[in-house]
Amino acid sequence: MLDNSFLSIANSIRDIKKTEVVLPIARKSALVTPFLLGEHEVLKTAILSPQNYDRELIKTLHKHQVLIEKDDEGSMTNEVKLNYDDFVSKISNIDKVMLLWACYRSTYDNIGVRKVKCPKCETESKYKITLDELIQHDSMLVWEDDTIPFYEYNYSIEVEYDIYKYVFTSRIPTIKRYNQILGMIPIEKIKENLESNNVLSRSEELAMLTSQIIIQKGDEEIAKTGNIQEILVFYNTALPSSVSEEFQFQYNERFEKYLPKLYTMLSCAEPNCGNEIRYDVDIETEFFRRVLLGRELVEEKL
Repeated sequence: MLDNSFLSIANSIRDIKKTEVVLPIARKSALVTPFLLGEHEVLKTAILSPQNYDRELIKTLHKHQVLIEKDDEGSMTNEVKLNYDDFVSKISNIDKVMLLWACYRSTYDNIGVRKVKCPKCETESKYKITLDELIQHDSMLVWEDDTIPFYEYNYSIEVEYDIYKYVFTSRIPTIKRYNQILGMIPIEKIKENLESNNVLSRSEELAMLTSQIIIQKGDEEIAKTGNIQEILVFYNTALPSSVSEEFQFQYNERFEKYLPKLYTMLSCAEPNCGNEIRYDVDIETEFFRRVLLGRELVEEKL
């Protein structure tokens, strides 16, 4: 006779490996449990549509995380589970990267073996890269304003163009904003982007960062939009290149410091070289390749 306690025991074992992670932009901490086999199959099925893949990934991350509260001594006092709408609206796309790192760590511990060439002596060697070593002292920066959450913070960028002025309202994108932009891009266009190792083109990325655009002539406001579709079309077809470059420069000056930097330092295998090699990892790309190709095709053999 089947022991009805089997599944409850199996489920309790499944969640033993938890990873605690800081969500720097949301200014929260979370506990994250491992991915499951069935979820990998769902993600692999959805991979032909980047928006569907991202949506399924978001659902999976939401399922596997719980926010935690701590007292002044650092002891956990409470667990909070955001509903799905709050999760996508109040957690940034930067925080999503850290959740993915934590889920990946809980599941695999490492990204496998990678072949790396020393830029100094060109010695090539294989290294096993763990998830823990990707977190360095400068890997993340916590959102500095504790008086206003990031999703309510707007940053105005003004760029003059002849007698006109563009006034952009920019912000750090939420998980929801990223998925909305993905849903507006034809699959063929995304395939073109992926050939350049990017999911979003530059214009699509700028649209993700922008919540409102005003065009002024002198002191007069002549056009204004907060419509996400119009903003995307504007960046694709109507924005002068010099204006986009200045917008990108000012935005990066304000927000680029918050982008997560996941990397490790590797010692050159040539004893007489002594060089330290910085190896950067895009955790979203690593996970995408793992889901699509499987472990045997993304890892080198030691």
